[in-house]
Amino acid sequence: AFWQHPLQPDGIYYPARNDPSRKSLALFDRAASTLNIVDSTCLADPSNEKLVADLINTYNFSLIDDLIT
Repeated sequence: AFWQHPLQPDGIYYPARNDPSRKSLALFDRAASTLNIVDSTCLADPSNEKLVADLINTYNFSLIDDLIT
């Protein structure tokens, strides 16, 4: 419904499910032409080890090995 809305929003900004005091952003692909990525890294990159550990501890998450299907 948001995608098809006459105002054609670029995305949705909403309270994060696991922490409503923080915000989440979902962008539609039509916004891509107006964005410039200035830095990008994968969360699995070793340089993000502390960040991932902090997120896991803050939200009481855990990591699992690859699932075998």
